[in-house]
Amino acid sequence: MKRFLSLLVFLFSLYSCSVPNYYVENKTQDFGVDFTNGKWMLNKIDAPLQVEDKLKKNALHDFKALLDDRLIAIEDVKGQLLPKKIPLQPTKETLKELKIGTNFDYIINLKASNLKQDFDSVSLTNHKFQNGEINSNEVIIEIYDLSLLEIIYSQKVIGSASIPENSSSDVHFSKSSNSLILGAYKKLMKELKNKSIK
Repeated sequence: MKRFLSLLVFLFSLYSCSVPNYYVENKTQDFGVDFTNGKWMLNKIDAPLQVEDKLKKNALHDFKALLDDRLIAIEDVKGQLLPKKIPLQPTKETLKELKIGTNFDYIINLKASNLKQDFDSVSLTNHKFQNGEINSNEVIIEIYDLSLLEIIYSQKVIGSASIPENSSSDVHFSKSSNSLILGAYKKLMKELKNKSIK
């Protein structure tokens, strides 16, 4: 038993862990939105394939909790002519077409992307070659008022995992890129909910 415990202590000494950091970029976004009225559309989520379904599931759950049946995913909008893809920062013309074509009041854009992806959740690399940030991702939300044809809320959260500067380990555990995206999304929603009228 003593031998096993000694081996365990030795193995733990060979690896290090990183704590993810989440940074809210738009500090000047002092207010949220009024969720108490209107019909809302959740645009098709733009995200890496491996995390797209999970992100959509989380977004539908969170926004339905705020909006109930006043929220519809764009894929479920029936009988309407919609643009094939509505990007971030759509033009006023696109917003106008959406308003005329759907009669919705608001549209939510959500985009997640990898900024840097050096390692998976476990990396086996000589510590001499490891340096600083290893994974970095961002999640962006935009909310548009289709009657005013303008953006009413915009926020970005960047999630990152870094190897500690003083690490001498060759085995390193960190959040995967997909986990960082989901963590950044969670931080984003917390920020939005705290500043909004529900």
